[in-house]
Amino acid sequence: INAEYMGDYLTSVITDIALQGNRVIMVAMSERPTGDFPKEEPVDDKLTCLAILGIQDPIRPGVAEAVKVCQNAGIRVRMVTGDNKQTAISISKKCGIYNEEGGVAMEGQEFRRMVHAFPEKLNELLPKLQVLARSSPSDKHVLVDLIQSQGEVVAVTGDGTNDGPALKLADVGFAMMSGTDIAKSASDIILMDDNFVSVVKATMWGRNVNDNIRKFIQFQVTVNVVGVLLTFIGAVSNPDNASPLSPVQLLWLNLIMDTLAALALATEQPSEELLKRPPVAKQAALISKRMWVNIVGHAFYQLILMLMLLAYGREWFACSEKTHLTMVFNTFIMMQIWNEFNSRKLYDEVNVFAGITRSVAHLAVTVIMVACQVFAVQFAGEFMNTVPLSLHDWIVCNAFAAASLPLGFFLRLIPVKEKQAAVVTKAPFFAPDSPKASHLLRLANKTLMQIEVRNAFQGALEQPKAHFRRRADTASRVASQEGSTIHMRKDL
Repeated sequence: INAEYMGDYLTSVITDIALQGNRVIMVAMSERPTGDFPKEEPVDDKLTCLAILGIQDPIRPGVAEAVKVCQNAGIRVRMVTGDNKQTAISISKKCGIYNEEGGVAMEGQEFRRMVHAFPEKLNELLPKLQVLARSSPSDKHVLVDLIQSQGEVVAVTGDGTNDGPALKLADVGFAMMSGTDIAKSASDIILMDDNFVSVVKATMWGRNVNDNIRKFIQFQVTVNVVGVLLTFIGAVSNPDNASPLSPVQLLWLNLIMDTLAALALATEQPSEELLKRPPVAKQAALISKRMWVNIVGHAFYQLILMLMLLAYGREWFACSEKTHLTMVFNTFIMMQIWNEFNSRKLYDEVNVFAGITRSVAHLAVTVIMVACQVFAVQFAGEFMNTVPLSLHDWIVCNAFAAASLPLGFFLRLIPVKEKQAAVVTKAPFFAPDSPKASHLLRLANKTLMQIEVRNAFQGALEQPKAHFRRRADTASRVASQEGSTIHMRKDL
């Protein structure tokens, strides 16, 4: 048989097996003279092909759906693998990672060549790069560094010792529970089930924690602004310079609005709706323009209404001075309780009660706050400096307070265009145009690997059962950032 024909035939067989998503292994035989078996693998070309095998590595259930969820959430998923290009493309298509129309699949050799020879062209291709096949451990490390140099946030998954440098360099490193000790120690989060679906859950929880913090800030700023201005203006306008809220009432306000409100707003459970919007930019302000509209609008309404009640409330309701000040205090507290529902929404959502059943803690805390306020007004008058109110007075106070809900509805109808945060870029740690970049990269990887191996063995001697920290606060911050990138291994 013609050698050239046989080579083309074997190549076509290998390609056909690889295109089916199989890993290709060739079994060959080398004829040696009788004697001892050689210790090293033969390096001559006198090999006889015996068989070509294809090993199927099935995709875990739910991975394709998880990848699609990530893409809808503004996260670009890339595959970095050591398999050949055909196998990588086939698997990435099944996972929904590779798109032939706009995606780019590249081999590690070409990637390394472009890093040194065409760095500018490579930077243009990076947003489209979806598959990197035949890659070396250093390729993964360089890819993470290049993406970070463009101002993006990178998350990496890995389980091997060679993944250690990339996991360490990434903003968030996800290690598999079945991975090596070096990979676990270099990562930030360990996936207990070794499943990519858990990365989606981590992203959802990260965005949820970020949103809950901003909800409480939105609520707390409104309370503090109105409380400070009401106390100051009320004391200045009073002939005796007496504050409309007594010191005990201010302490009661802080107790209810700080502690209980924090529990109500910060314990809301995540929902899949969090993954249907783009991420928040890394450089974005903590308080967005939409939040400022809500804060200023509610603070203005509350302050004006409280000042009017303070000035004219006694005439409107024909009541005593003590009852008048009690109604001022009660209306102010009930305003904050009603405004908690408005603070649950940070964007343009119209229905503030959507998903309220998901937050059992919010409902429970709200009931506790109302009960505490009723007790403070009706039964703790001597301590709280209040007098019991009638049912009519309670209805009036709640009517003024509940007006915050329609006000919040109209405030959310105001069009607000968020300012796009500037992307902060940085030079890659290893300059691609440097002739010593390859040498420096190999030296750095080797040094880092030696340090990690030493630490792993030292930790194993000191603690037989090593405990690895999970820096969930890092994942909460990064999972919600713009341009997040997750590299998925071939064996997910």
